[in-house]
Amino acid sequence: MHQLNTNRMRRDLRKIVDDVERTVQNMAGAGGEQFDELKLSTGRRLRKVSSQLAELEHGAIDRARAAGKHTRDYVHNHPWVVVGSLAALVIALGVLTRRRR
Repeated sequence: MHQLNTNRMRRDLRKIVDDVERTVQNMAGAGGEQFDELKLSTGRRLRKVSSQLAELEHGAIDRARAAGKHTRDYVHNHPWVVVGSLAALVIALGVLTRRRR
C-alpha cells in the first residue's frame, strides 16, 4: 500500500513538472485561454499531490506512534529482557572496540 502511494505520488509530481515545463514553453506563444487551462490543470494536480503527501504524513505518524506504544509496553512488561539485551549489546561493543586498538 505504501509503495503504491509513493509510486502514484511520484507519477503525479512528474505530471506537475511536465505541466509547468509545458506552461513555460507555451507562455510566449499561447493564448490566454490555453494558458489558463494549463494553469488550472497544474493547480489541480498540485493540490492532489499535496493532499496525498498529507495522508502519507499522517499514516507515518500513526505508525510511529503505534511502534512507540508497542515498544513502551514491551519494556514495561519485560524489563529484565531489555536490561539483559542492552548489557549484551554494551559488552559486544566493548569487545569490538577493544580489538580495533
